[in-house]
Amino acid sequence: ADSVAAAARRVEAGVAEAELPPLRSPEARPDAPMAVPGAFLRGRLDRTHWLTFGYGRAELPLLAQELPLPTSRSGANPVVYATGDRLVMSGFDWGQNTGAAYGGAAYATVDEVGGGRVILFAEDPLFRGVFDAPAGLLANAIYLGARGR
Repeated sequence: ADSVAAAARRVEAGVAEAELPPLRSPEARPDAPMAVPGAFLRGRLDRTHWLTFGYGRAELPLLAQELPLPTSRSGANPVVYATGDRLVMSGFDWGQNTGAAYGGAAYATVDEVGGGRVILFAEDPLFRGVFDAPAGLLANAIYLGARGR
């Protein structure tokens, strides 16, 4: 077994530079979308859609930790992330990458499937029960989301 002193000597000796891994993976893509590790981003509401019923403003702060949803091509996109310098409200972001990944992308989508609807949220609208801005969206999805209402 190595003693602490022997282990320290090996650490101090270091590793030859030729043995170090390359600084960047050959597969790394700096333009690949990256999720923010926790930021408040501005969402824009389509106030004519039933999912946004009860909201008095056209914008909503949204906690972001995951990548956004792709916009729905055949359904509705009642809540999308803002674009440009209006996107980030607070928290950490990846600069241009955040704008490219989130700007104009969907936070909530509604699609008609068979005799019902599929309602998707990019994030948990009740995250830890402490941030309730998108809670009304979930309530509307539950109570107004059934077909024929």
